Amino acid sequence: AISRPLRVASTALFGAACPAAPPQMAKRICDVRNCAGRGKDSTVGQPVDELAITMIAQMWGFDMMTLYEAPLFDHDARNLQQVIVLRVIEIDGDSDGGETFLHLQWQHGHGMRYVKNQNGRVSKAQKVSEQRFLPPIYSHRISDLLQDWLETPGDDQYQALAGLPEAIVKACGEKAGNVEHFKLAREKIQEWRDEEKAKEREKMVAAAGTISLVLMCSIQ
Repeated sequence: AISRPLRVASTALFGAACPAAPPQMAKRICDVRNCAGRGKDSTVGQPVDELAITMIAQMWGFDMMTLYEAPLFDHDARNLQQVIVLRVIEIDGDSDGGETFLHLQWQHGHGMRYVKNQNGRVSKAQKVSEQRFLPPIYSHRISDLLQDWLETPGDDQYQALAGLPEAIVKACGEKAGNVEHFKLAREKIQEWRDEEKAKEREKMVAAAGTISLVLMCSIQ
């Protein structure tokens, strides 16, 4: 049994007993995996899966690549999202009247994402570089790379923010133009990762303290 001084202290803090959480509060408690991604602007586009990779492989190729840096979708203050936009070469009969662009990125917590549309710009983003290709970049270079990443991601969930776009840039044949940019991006992402991990540790310590207090109440 718990000692009388400790029981008195816990009673003073929590009352004579520790009541169960009310049903309406219990309903708000959810697993992190179920709650993740429900916030505003938490995801963009569609997941890069086998079907998407097949669709990209069937494109003829790309004649321009633009690299953008944009705010993270769940952290607007951090300009860490790296987005590659490829302009699709349309074969006669494929075009529906406008240019087509393929947006590719790694989104933290959601993996590889893509958007196919007629807008070559990225909302709230800053253009880092632009490169035109002659001859064009054939689509299999990109689809093969995405297949490799689908099977064996090249970085952790944080560093993949820069890792995937950097791999796409290299697959397109750019030699050195963005080396310093990605080096700086990785450093900033690492700083953010360290901060997020510190927050996770603080939450774990707080949760452990709460569990200890609940256990104290349960053995009164």
